[in-house]
Amino acid sequence: MGDSTTGDAMPRRLNIGCGTDIRPGYFNVDRSALPGVDRQFDLATLPWPLPDAQFDEVLCDNILEHLWDCLGTMEEIWRVCRDGAKVHVRVPNWSSRWAWQDPTHVRPFTPEVFGFWDPDHGYCKQRPYYTPARFRVEAIVYEGCWFRPAWQFTIRAEGLRVPRRIRFLELFSNTVHFLQVELRAVKQDL
Repeated sequence: MGDSTTGDAMPRRLNIGCGTDIRPGYFNVDRSALPGVDRQFDLATLPWPLPDAQFDEVLCDNILEHLWDCLGTMEEIWRVCRDGAKVHVRVPNWSSRWAWQDPTHVRPFTPEVFGFWDPDHGYCKQRPYYTPARFRVEAIVYEGCWFRPAWQFTIRAEGLRVPRRIRFLELFSNTVHFLQVELRAVKQDL
């Protein structure tokens, strides 16, 4: 297992909490010493042993729901990102059994929570003191148990307004399982 954290030796893409999903061309980190993990550390221990502004892309697939300090984790993601870096987040939707059945999950997610990091969103404007980290929400894709790809619904970053038909579906358990969120790190022009 590698242990290099020098900026020049690291790939420009980060896969946090990778588990067994080792991605070629990514710097794969996890708390478990699994085959292919480049660096082992606990994501809950902040700050992370990674350099500032190193990554152009970050993959965070089913990780945030396991960590108590969501704001701190997002601040660490922002810290290790370069300006304009793309961040892919996948989390269980609040009305899904996937949000609640894993005993290591500490919180579910709604699409609106990502507005607290978006400098153009009202939540971020009303409470800018929550965190200095800023990400523009580029899209949120709903994944559902009976949705086929043609039925998947994407919200563009137009104020994160969720259409009524999706709100209606969310009232029923297990219709919207996961949210795939596409973010862009904002470090300049704030």
